[in-house]
Amino acid sequence: NGQLLPEYAQDPQAIFVVLIGTNNLGGGELPGPVTKGMAAVAQYILEHTKGRLIWIELLPRGNSEKLAKLCPPRCNDNGKPLASYMPAVNKANANFRSIHVPKLRTQYGANRLSVANCGSSFLVGQNGTGEEEVQTNLMPDRLHPNAAGHRLYAKCILDCINGSCDS
Repeated sequence: NGQLLPEYAQDPQAIFVVLIGTNNLGGGELPGPVTKGMAAVAQYILEHTKGRLIWIELLPRGNSEKLAKLCPPRCNDNGKPLASYMPAVNKANANFRSIHVPKLRTQYGANRLSVANCGSSFLVGQNGTGEEEVQTNLMPDRLHPNAAGHRLYAKCILDCINGSCDS
């Protein structure tokens, strides 16, 4: 809610790890507005802190049974519900990375914003419709990581903190 403890906000060694947006997509918002909201939060953190922001790209969503309730706006060209959330997840991540990250790095410094793609570990490949599939042994409900999934997620974040981010 826009509240940062001054001790953290003013600490240049502070690290802020953020993952937001998946609930917006799951609620029917389109990738464009979701990406704008993501950028607004990133900008707020960078503007009001002196630390480093590690932005976690949206994790995969495989709970596509909920898409029927969201058509429209989540419909294919034939007016039927989309088969997967993954095109929206991929579009939101790509938009954030290509449109907003360069602007934020220019404005606040490249060393203050890192972007981590932790989602690829949760994907098993493509289904018969060409959509990516979530590994249910890591995300049993195809949305939330289990203990094994959280270990992978934590490793991805720690690797990023230690300098091995995608960008």
